[in-house]
Amino acid sequence: MDTKVLIETIKLYPTLYDRKHSSINIEHKNLIWNEISQKIDQPVEKCKAKWRNLRDSYQKAMKWKHELEAIGKLSSYHPYKHEYLLEFLEVRPKRKISDGSRRSKFKVSNYMLKKQKLEDYNTSQDAHGLSSHAVEFLVENEKQNIQNDDSNADIVEAVDEQDQYEEITEEEQIYQETSEHQEESVDSNNKVEEKPFLLSYDCAHETALQSSEETREEITYQDTYPNESETSYTLELDSCYQIIIMGGKAKQAQRTKGNLKPASSSKASEQLDTLSFTPLDMTITSSIVSGFTEDPFDIDSRIDPNFQMVLRKMGKKDPTTKIKALKEFIDLVGQADNDTLTAVLPFFPKVYIQLSCDVDARVRESSQSALQSIVNKVGKNLAMILKQIFPAWVCGQYDTHPTAASIATNCFEKAFPAKKISDVFVFCETETLDYITKNLTVLTAQTACNPKIYSPEECEAKYQRIVISSLRGYALYLEKMSSDKLESSMNKNFLLIENDRFWSYHKSKVPQIKSAFFEALSSLLQHASYLLVNFEEQMTAIVFKSIDETDAALLSHIWTCVVLVQVKVENWYKYVNFNKAVFPKLWKILHSSMCPCVIFPNLLPFLSKFNKSVLPDDQLQIFYLKFYENIKFGLINNQMGKSETSAVSSAYFETLQYIIIQIANDSESIETDKLSFCLGLLDEHVIAVIFWCINAEGFFGKFVFHHIANMINYFSKTSSTSKIFESLLNRFWSELYQVLSNSLETTTNIEKIANSHVELIKSMKSCQQRIRTTKIKFDDVVEDSPSSSPTKVVENSKNRAYEDELNKLVYKICNVYTERISSTHEIGFVENLEILIKEYQSEELFRHLAKWNNPDEVDICSLYDTFSAWLLVKELRCESIVEIILVLYKYLKPSEKIDLLNRWIRVPSVQSWIIMRALSYPLCIEPDISKLLQMQEVKDHMIHCARQASNGIYKENLIILQKYFFQTEDSQSNLIDSETCEKIIEIMCEPLTDVARISQMDQCGSFLAQILPVVCADSDKKSLQEKIFLALYEFSMIKEVSDDLSEDTLWEVTTAWQDALSSRDLILDEFLLNSCTKIIQNKLENLSMEKISMNDMERVAEVGSKLIMCSTEQETPDEKKKIVDMLIKKILKHNEDENVNYMENLCLCIELMHGDIISTTIFDTPPMNFTNTLDTFLKHKIFNLDVITKLSCNIKKVSKQMMKVEDDNDDVEQPGYEIEFSELQNQALEEEATEDYCDMDENLLKEWSDAIYEKFHDICYSESILNVILTRGRNIQSELENWIIYLQERLETLMKNLPENISVIVKEKLFELANVRGGFWTRSLMNLLNLKCYNVESGISLLLNDLSKPSSQDEITNNYLNIIQSFSERIDKKSLTIASNLFENHSNLIVKVSIIRSLMRNHLNVGDFNEMNDRRIVGNALNLMNEILSKQKSDPFLLYNKDISMDGEESILIACEIANFLSDVLSYFPNEVDVKRWDFIRIALSSWVLSVSKSCHKFHENKVKIFISSIFRLNATLFKFITIEKTKSSTEILQNVIDEWEKVFAKEVNLVLIKSFILIIKQLDYQSKHQECFVDSLCPSIDYIDFNYILQSQKVDSTFSLKDLIVFSLENLSNNYRTICVTSATIIKKLTFGLIKLDQDVLIQRNSEDDTGRNDDDENLGNYRWHILDTFRDTLEGYQDVMKEFIEDFNFKLSDMDELSSISQNVAFSYLLLWDCILNFCSKAPAELRSIYAKWITVHHFEDVFLVSLFKLMPRDIVRNPEAQMKSGHVVFSSLEWKEIEDLSVDIDRYAAFLYAESLRTVPAVVRKWWHVSNTRQAQIVEKITQNYVSPILCQQDLTVLMNRKEKDGKDNMQVKVLMQSREIFATYSLEEAKMELTISLPANYPLGAIKIESTKHIAGKFQAREIVKQLSIYLTHQNGRLYDGISLWKRNLDRKYEGVEECYVCYSVINQDTCQLPRLTCKTCKKKFHSNCLYKWFTSSNKSTCPLCRNVF
Repeated sequence: MDTKVLIETIKLYPTLYDRKHSSINIEHKNLIWNEISQKIDQPVEKCKAKWRNLRDSYQKAMKWKHELEAIGKLSSYHPYKHEYLLEFLEVRPKRKISDGSRRSKFKVSNYMLKKQKLEDYNTSQDAHGLSSHAVEFLVENEKQNIQNDDSNADIVEAVDEQDQYEEITEEEQIYQETSEHQEESVDSNNKVEEKPFLLSYDCAHETALQSSEETREEITYQDTYPNESETSYTLELDSCYQIIIMGGKAKQAQRTKGNLKPASSSKASEQLDTLSFTPLDMTITSSIVSGFTEDPFDIDSRIDPNFQMVLRKMGKKDPTTKIKALKEFIDLVGQADNDTLTAVLPFFPKVYIQLSCDVDARVRESSQSALQSIVNKVGKNLAMILKQIFPAWVCGQYDTHPTAASIATNCFEKAFPAKKISDVFVFCETETLDYITKNLTVLTAQTACNPKIYSPEECEAKYQRIVISSLRGYALYLEKMSSDKLESSMNKNFLLIENDRFWSYHKSKVPQIKSAFFEALSSLLQHASYLLVNFEEQMTAIVFKSIDETDAALLSHIWTCVVLVQVKVENWYKYVNFNKAVFPKLWKILHSSMCPCVIFPNLLPFLSKFNKSVLPDDQLQIFYLKFYENIKFGLINNQMGKSETSAVSSAYFETLQYIIIQIANDSESIETDKLSFCLGLLDEHVIAVIFWCINAEGFFGKFVFHHIANMINYFSKTSSTSKIFESLLNRFWSELYQVLSNSLETTTNIEKIANSHVELIKSMKSCQQRIRTTKIKFDDVVEDSPSSSPTKVVENSKNRAYEDELNKLVYKICNVYTERISSTHEIGFVENLEILIKEYQSEELFRHLAKWNNPDEVDICSLYDTFSAWLLVKELRCESIVEIILVLYKYLKPSEKIDLLNRWIRVPSVQSWIIMRALSYPLCIEPDISKLLQMQEVKDHMIHCARQASNGIYKENLIILQKYFFQTEDSQSNLIDSETCEKIIEIMCEPLTDVARISQMDQCGSFLAQILPVVCADSDKKSLQEKIFLALYEFSMIKEVSDDLSEDTLWEVTTAWQDALSSRDLILDEFLLNSCTKIIQNKLENLSMEKISMNDMERVAEVGSKLIMCSTEQETPDEKKKIVDMLIKKILKHNEDENVNYMENLCLCIELMHGDIISTTIFDTPPMNFTNTLDTFLKHKIFNLDVITKLSCNIKKVSKQMMKVEDDNDDVEQPGYEIEFSELQNQALEEEATEDYCDMDENLLKEWSDAIYEKFHDICYSESILNVILTRGRNIQSELENWIIYLQERLETLMKNLPENISVIVKEKLFELANVRGGFWTRSLMNLLNLKCYNVESGISLLLNDLSKPSSQDEITNNYLNIIQSFSERIDKKSLTIASNLFENHSNLIVKVSIIRSLMRNHLNVGDFNEMNDRRIVGNALNLMNEILSKQKSDPFLLYNKDISMDGEESILIACEIANFLSDVLSYFPNEVDVKRWDFIRIALSSWVLSVSKSCHKFHENKVKIFISSIFRLNATLFKFITIEKTKSSTEILQNVIDEWEKVFAKEVNLVLIKSFILIIKQLDYQSKHQECFVDSLCPSIDYIDFNYILQSQKVDSTFSLKDLIVFSLENLSNNYRTICVTSATIIKKLTFGLIKLDQDVLIQRNSEDDTGRNDDDENLGNYRWHILDTFRDTLEGYQDVMKEFIEDFNFKLSDMDELSSISQNVAFSYLLLWDCILNFCSKAPAELRSIYAKWITVHHFEDVFLVSLFKLMPRDIVRNPEAQMKSGHVVFSSLEWKEIEDLSVDIDRYAAFLYAESLRTVPAVVRKWWHVSNTRQAQIVEKITQNYVSPILCQQDLTVLMNRKEKDGKDNMQVKVLMQSREIFATYSLEEAKMELTISLPANYPLGAIKIESTKHIAGKFQAREIVKQLSIYLTHQNGRLYDGISLWKRNLDRKYEGVEECYVCYSVINQDTCQLPRLTCKTCKKKFHSNCLYKWFTSSNKSTCPLCRNVF
């Protein structure tokens, strides 16, 4: 661009630079800029930008010149290069310059705001925490400055500048303010001197202002570049205050996340409002044009703070921030009330306009979603902002991002009904047109968005997107506006259409823009063509110039425009040159078949406009010929798909038909010329095309033939009115047969050619049958004119001539085919001949063929011989010939028909085909066919088909069988005989039960289900009916949906037998009932509860219940009740007395061993397999319950959580939970019942029979037994536990849904059974809480009150006691009431004890019994103790010190109950017991312990088990009491009691109990569940045995030492019972401290021995066999082989994780327990001993197997995705309480993960060493898991320990500071005045990685400091233990060093990092000391035995 020319041109227009010019108008200026642009031939925007740069540079130069002149340095001024050209610009020099500082454009605002601020300070002296003197000082000085001339000059200058600013145009303001803000920002950052009046106060009030930290207020001016929301420039209002506080330059305050303080712009405006002068006008006129908006994110502070914050976030640069803000906005809108949202609405449009055209597609999508949320929320209130958002909303529907456009469109359609859209466009018309016009005529890529922020590509993309959406939005506007409204807004539309930029878009290189332009243009032509009157020539040229574009989407709009131009523009043909501009492109399109689906549908209307008025007659015919030559060439020579070929052929023949009609109707032309021309078209473009279609390689006929057929059919219908049409038809039919005949002359592709023939004939016939309902009418054809009369079509008229010609053609073709088949045996003709004969079958056809066969004698039967001869030829034999013969069969004589059938039914090759067609309608109803089907050959064939079908060969076989069975009633008795049916059914039933033929069961089952109704309809086939019924019944029970069995088939089978029973086609007699019962029982026996799913059990119960329901569906209520009673007894009968007795006895023993129930008798049952017994017991109870449930109420199974159990082989789906059917209806869930039962309650039982009540109460009793197994039992398979839970929940659901009448009887019977039988019947009462009457708050209290209560002591029975015991712990606290007179004086001691225990459990809390009733209970209990003591003295009955196995059950149970009573006393109120009673407790316990010792060898007896359990429990209670009491200040009495117990009783009691426990474990029968439960009751008590007595005496007894106990515990770590495993580990853990103490004593002794007298080689070779861990070696080595085999296939390869081998859970658990004990030893041992333990581990390489095993046992998801950082991962690796392991609630994978974390915590050096030598893959996975899951836990724990230690060791010479977040430790070691400071940084993979240590201060020199850092690094790297241990070790080393202890001269440490020992081996020569292992390393590395220092022999 020529700058000089630009300046000279602008100089001619003063309006652009003279701010006082009167003609200041933006639109006027835009016109001037357009003129300048045209004059210098440059874009407008480029001219504007250049002028701004010139003007700004000149003004800056002039200002700089004036400033230099003022200070006398004008000589240094360098003139601006264009200064001489720009002298016409007015530059006002400043009147005064103060201190040479440059004034800001915003000086007045700054100054006045500052003034106002100081005045505010004066009124509020405590503002910002300033003292009153400081405020006064600041105000007075500022007032003094105001009076200065310099300030007054500034005001005058600012006012002048204000006048100038008021005259700046909108765009000039945008760019000028931006540059000036940037200058000010630079100046303010670089020059503090600009504020000299503040600097003098820097130190005056520093002290007074130190504590004030108020946030400064600032004015924010938004950068006005489009879409630039982030860049802002700040003007400090409070700089004076800040400089005083900070002592210098004002600093930027830190940004506060979530700060809701109003932006400074609003504050500034509030301040400016209070000033007395008019502030500078800094506002920018708002515009809705994209990219030219004022700051949309300047938010009013009065709206909701949350909305403020979110709206500001939307103005950030980062798209992710915008997206998150928009999502938050959507959430806020959803939660906001109407008032809040109404306040926010005015601020939303600007934000939406800005973001809806953002560069990032995700932002645009989110902005549309935000709009959608607004629209959905506010409804009609949207009207207040509709005009603002509407333009962007309309254009947003055409966003190039599909999702954003879709959201905008859906929102728009939802907001406005279709009939209202036009009104909405009218309402927002002005804004919409302004928006679109400015986008299309003003906006450029440079102004679309800020080029400083976005790349040129992003700017261009945004610009293109805006243009596209605006053009398409304009098209929508034209479409929706009504015609009258459009006419009224003509002038507004002219502003856009008259602009050259609008028409320039057709030249765009972007296809989408061109497409949008032509879419808008087509919309203009359709809806407002009058707007284009002045642009017809330009528009026509543009449209026809573009017809050969290649983009399909673009072409669609272009050709629409082409057709519309031809219609709307009268003289369109005058504006184009056809030969140059149109025809070449048109021939190119037709020749290449360009975009046929888009262009060719438009060819007919396009061609219709070419007539004689457009082209002369001769040129018109040439045009037609060239047109069809090119279209034919394109069709034949271009490879196209189906749709493209169809489009071309459709256009081809529709236009051809149109042209022929036009020529025929042309009255001006000569007839012969017209006929000649039309015949030429027919020959070249119809006949020739047919020949090409038949002979071409592809199958084009189906796309072409029907168009030709339609045309010929039309000519045929109108031939009577036009001779031309008649001539054309004659030529067509004569030539057509010749073409077809000629096509058969070839010998290749015969079948394809024949197919083409048939396709052509089908098309010719189908067009005749089709009735046309529409016609094409062209503008130039007038209906009423004479010329149009020949084209009238009479609808539905019979075109006989056409049919005759077509039939003749078919007859000829059939003759040709028959001849070719007979002569050449070409099978390609056979199928097509069959099609033609079946389609055109008639006697005339066969006569025509017979005449050809024998011209002399026309006999149809002669054709039979011809067709039969074909079947004898192997190459021709096929079903098509059979079809032809059977078609001929219809036209034969009866005698000829019988002869034909008898002959062919015996031919095996065609037998199946004949039978198949004979069974089909209508042949099957003919008498001859019925006789045929009774022939033996047919029966044998049917049986053969059944065998084939049952073997999986379904083709045709099943179809024949179905046809054979499904016949009309007239033919049933003749076609189906019982013998054949029975054989077929037997064969088809075989796959249903044959596992080897599982793939055939689907088809066979479906077939049998379909024929069952047919068989049932014949009363003579009863045995056959029963056989099919039982087969289907069993099949529906044992099968489920799978890959081999579809859901539809299973439904068919189930419905078939149910319908047979419901409809009484079958009666459930005794035989069927017994058979069905046997099927059910067999199914239940074969089910294993460990493997089956809930669906399996559900299916069995469903089948059983449906059998009952369907068989009684038609019965009366009374009869139904009797039959149901009989069926229930039969179906639910199961002989399980033995199982029930076993389970009842087991559960009773369990309850007695835990002291929860009383019983006077205990009986032993024969040993049984518990798992099998429970399995059988459980599945029968669940089956019974499910059947009763399905009979009584509708409960649909809905799995809330499907419990899945990990098995070694598979995941087995386990029972879920169920909800009421009424809830399901509310949730609209799918119903479970079949479609046969619309009313699901219709067939339910309204009343129960006695048999159902009996079974139901039995289930309730069984549930109470199973509940004991669930709550008390251990080592129960998880599958069985889940089934018990399922039974409980199913029973609960049934109880809740029972009808009122049934629930009352259930309750009464259960009451009776509980009172009469007691025991677990009392526990079953709890099921009544689910009844509606008790399913309320305090329902259990109501239930207890409803039970009968004793009125006298004689009525208190054991059964009543059982009820009280059952309710005591479940009922609300202090709700159990028993009249004291009923038991206080009762003669039966067991009654008193039991009732007192129940009252204690319900009323007392531990240590809290201050209420009157509580004190009374305590008193009664103490009195009862006295009574027991007195009775024992008078008549000993408590079985002291004796073998109780010889005593009776009742006396043992009394002793056990008293022992349990004493345990409760010690638990609830031990402090109330006096010395006498304490003596009784201690003597009783010690005596009973002796009885345990004497009786434990008989523990296999139930009574002995119960006694031993109660004594162990009593000892545990006493131990807990003593342990707790020792931690408190006890009374003197209790202290004496405890001392006496420990001195006299405790040792013997503890040793005897542990000895008895060992004996029991050794003699345990692992097959007995009773003994397993016995051990479960004992093991928790081992926790409360004091093992110190064993450690003190080093033995249990004379035959069992401490070492024997350790070996015993190690051996039992691998016990089959996990409870024993855990107990053994507990014993080892209890002994840990004592054993470590023993090892420590040995270590001290070894260290004190003479070192020269020891074999150091033995020690240093790793012979660490003297300590306790060596006892574990044999046990560990026993696991090595198993674990090595387990980890053999584990190579840390993620792809192989799912194919790894498994290991026994017990083995894995025992192995982990063993290592848990080892790690426990290491963690409890001191550092020196821990290093020895760790050395022992590494010497034997145990860690190699252990650590790899841990990773294989860990959760697979964590190992498979080590980087995923799953939330559950941190929980898995967290600490594990020993209580969880004792309860057996921990999983193996969780235990393994915990032990890995524990290994890193306890022996990190061992793990680190293993990790370093691992392969790369293994090391990476280990590191990632450690870093993501373990390291955060360990770092937090270690750093927390350091912080706690720091608090405890506050006076130590080493201080530690911890930073948790950064994982840093600052350690300061002090030595008198000197200090050493170290910084320790933990790595991300701590403790695997190296710890970084830096020394910031050191005591000695740098060399020693490095040595100290090195030592600490070595300690932290090689020590085993916590971080604190390593730092402590290093500190001890320094302490010893500075205390004078010599360091070892090998490692240069005082304390060895491995052994934690001091140097103790002394050289005899130099007297220096060394560590033993350091000296050994020296000897082995140097191969000498010399001193490392003096080199003499050591």
